[in-house]
Amino acid sequence: MGKAIEIAKVSARGIAQLFTGKLFYTAFSAIGALLVAWLLTPEEYGLFFIAFVLPDIIGLFRDWGTSQAITRYSAHFRSGGEMARAKSTVWVGFEFQLLIGSLLSACCFFLADPFAAIVIGKPTATPLVQWASFVILAMALYNIAWSTFLGFDKMGYNTGMLLSFSMAKSVLPPLLVVLGFGALGAVWGIVAAQILTGALFVVAAIAVLRRVKSDHSVVDRGFRKYLAMMLKFGIPLALASMIGLILTQYYYLMISRLCSENAIGNYSVAIRFIALIALFSFPIQSVLFPTFSKLKAETDIEDLKKLFKYAVKYTSLVVIPAAVGLMVISRDVVWTFLPEYGLAPWFLTLSAISALYVGFGFMAIESFLSGQGDTRTVTKLSLVALVIGIPLAALLIPLYGIEGMIYTSLVASAASLAYGLSYVRRRYGVSPDFPSSVKIYLSAALMGAVVYMVSLVGLPSWVRLVLEVAAGAGFYLLAVPLVGTIDRNDVKNMRELSTGLGPLRGIANRLLDFIAYVVR
Repeated sequence: MGKAIEIAKVSARGIAQLFTGKLFYTAFSAIGALLVAWLLTPEEYGLFFIAFVLPDIIGLFRDWGTSQAITRYSAHFRSGGEMARAKSTVWVGFEFQLLIGSLLSACCFFLADPFAAIVIGKPTATPLVQWASFVILAMALYNIAWSTFLGFDKMGYNTGMLLSFSMAKSVLPPLLVVLGFGALGAVWGIVAAQILTGALFVVAAIAVLRRVKSDHSVVDRGFRKYLAMMLKFGIPLALASMIGLILTQYYYLMISRLCSENAIGNYSVAIRFIALIALFSFPIQSVLFPTFSKLKAETDIEDLKKLFKYAVKYTSLVVIPAAVGLMVISRDVVWTFLPEYGLAPWFLTLSAISALYVGFGFMAIESFLSGQGDTRTVTKLSLVALVIGIPLAALLIPLYGIEGMIYTSLVASAASLAYGLSYVRRRYGVSPDFPSSVKIYLSAALMGAVVYMVSLVGLPSWVRLVLEVAAGAGFYLLAVPLVGTIDRNDVKNMRELSTGLGPLRGIANRLLDFIAYVVR
């Protein structure tokens, strides 16, 4: 793979670091979320979910793509040895996001009462929404630090952020609920955890910048110049993100008004368990953007084609079986811990379907386009989803409630993916390795059948859950080489990539030894 494999090795190291952080993040967050869901009634948990709808809507106007610009330009300038420009980009992003985040938090606080009382018809949610408004400023702090660490290849700090936030989030919300503050205490806990983590790691990011040697003794911040550059790149991405999030918040507004707190609470529990898929997808997705930013279509197109194919294939190898497995064990995984949430397993199964789109490039396409600076097309992808999602949601949510929202999201995402796949193939000549994707789907389907048979065994739910996970993982490792999903060339590539996995290298090599034995 040439240049592509060297870049991929660096990416593999970042993925390993983020996976480690995400593993602990998911574990700690799951503990906190389960405790809060267990301590609150489904109705109270529904109010907790509703509290963040308005802050999420107003928060759409905080970033304007500057987080992605920080990552993109710091990585780009660093690769060209322009350290002063890389640092200037970050400083300007700092100043801009802190200003906008503060203003929008204040705006959200004052709009909380009319939103709760008039828009969604749930006036008891007013104090929860008011306190949740401070999460907008907290997210500004968090994203500034996160983007800086990604752009400067300091993924170890990103891991630290995940660990710190997850530990604070697993302790503070349930503690405040136990102390008698109910759903409001859970909101306080989330906001406090976000602010503490963001502030701590902004200080760490500043320390990283000061240690970086630049080509000038004084960094030229040139606020207007750099902000104009960042916004030119970032606004199309921001519009794409806004469109996507506006669509999501439109869905949430509709269910907040049309569905019961009980149904919303069940859905909220379901999406907490979707984090089990994000455990695998999040590290890869975070690293793909800066990875594609290091290659240019004008000069590195062959390396880009290879990198895109392998990004889709190796992402699919872990995300698709995780999604299929979660769909099959949804009842045991939810009811083992939260038996009173009767609708959550079905909502979880439906929501997990979107992860199956990965085999068609679902995660890679947007990162590829953003890395090449083709942000206008990223906006178009979101527009496709918006044009389909709004009328379809207006039709399906009043009829089917939460299920209608999930069906709408699946259809809108599929349409956006189809457009993106057609565009990158036509414009750049890149496409996924579809024969490999078909084999991955087949391997995952066989694994799902095995897990389903195990789920029929009459054992205590927690024992059955352990057996389901063990049987699924073991069978999948056997099915992947037998079906031909992975061949000797893949084993060779993955061994090269594993040199950047750090502490996970030993585990990866043992798994590759087993797969190599089967494919002999």
